[in-house]
Amino acid sequence: MREFRARPVLPGMLALLCAVLCCGVLVVLAVRPRELVRWEGMPQASPPLLAVLAVVVLLAVGGLLRNGEGHAVVLTRWGRYRGTVRRTGLVWVNPFARRHRVDVRLRHFRGEGVSAVDRVGHPVVVGLLIVWRVRDTARAVFTVDDHEEFLREQAVASVTEAVSLLPCDRFGSPGPTLRDGAWFGEEATRRLASEMTPAGLEVYSVQQLSLDYAAEVADAIHRLRSAELNAELRTTVIGDAVDIARAALERIRAGEGEGGDAPSGRDAEFLRLLVLSLLSPSANPKEWGNQWPSHRSSSS
Repeated sequence: MREFRARPVLPGMLALLCAVLCCGVLVVLAVRPRELVRWEGMPQASPPLLAVLAVVVLLAVGGLLRNGEGHAVVLTRWGRYRGTVRRTGLVWVNPFARRHRVDVRLRHFRGEGVSAVDRVGHPVVVGLLIVWRVRDTARAVFTVDDHEEFLREQAVASVTEAVSLLPCDRFGSPGPTLRDGAWFGEEATRRLASEMTPAGLEVYSVQQLSLDYAAEVADAIHRLRSAELNAELRTTVIGDAVDIARAALERIRAGEGEGGDAPSGRDAEFLRLLVLSLLSPSANPKEWGNQWPSHRSSSS
């Protein structure tokens, strides 16, 4: 089933004018003021004529439809689809048709706290913003019972599938994660759009608003992330301290005129103590300061 234009759809002002004229004639013939009795050629107020005029007025008024911007009206008669009215303003349609109003404007759905499980089995909670609209009114009305509820249910299913493809965090190992909002948005949009097409809905985008671990594992995961950050920080600090100590030792050796790149045993010990002093401000400077005179005496 696909959407098609309803027929007949006439200008509403024309039907309204016809109803007003027929109603006026009906009143004149029914009341028949004394001044009009003497008019020649005036028809008699017979019951069939009055009935015909009354039916015309009822049909003209009953078929009037006011359709606003951003809305469409699906018409059915005797249970069959008879078309969709997208024309705005006052129009006249079949008065015997049943009307279903559908919002065809661009809309958004905000999903808070969608629970899912990532690739490594960690439960996560995802916040979503889905931008969508009704594209085919016939499918939206007749294919599913409630297209908005159908969108909510399918959004949860599509997001759950997308979350299961990648881990939320890799904790030091390289590779893509669910923190990549661009990848997650494209994957979730593609999956949800394919599910919404049979229902006549068009999905423009699925955006990730928030991503966090579930409450039952959040504390443990946060401790693990803190340990990872501390390990990375220690590695960086130690590497910087070693580089500083090597640079200091090279300057000292260059000032004393010593050649060669391979450090001696005393140089290695001096380098070790210098690194310890940089990493631990509470270290005793005499431990490495006493090594320096022996280093100088050995080189002289």
